[in-house]
Amino acid sequence: RGLFIFVPAFLNDVKKNINNPSFEFNDFVKRINVADLVIWDDIGEMKASDYEHQILFQYIDDRINSKKSNIYTSNKNKEQLEDVLGVRLASRIYNCSECIEFVEEDKRGKY
Repeated sequence: RGLFIFVPAFLNDVKKNINNPSFEFNDFVKRINVADLVIWDDIGEMKASDYEHQILFQYIDDRINSKKSNIYTSNKNKEQLEDVLGVRLASRIYNCSECIEFVEEDKRGKY
């Protein structure tokens, strides 16, 4: 069982859910802690606020401590991730991961 999380949309949904709680969203976030694999897509796309950092840190740290599998996709290197996510979260992502770099020209819009 796995989950695919587009991080920018997820963080937006987290903020929306504060004032307008949704059963579906609450059910979704419960599955983050129990899924065998979570793919965190486009993590670090933009600078995280303190609140967003806290949310991401909580979920990712809980999953790492529970020895759950995570895949992170990003166009950022370690230093850039530290800048947008903070050193503490970037450290957990990098130090608990195998980094695989894909080097290719962007294919979007070419077909």
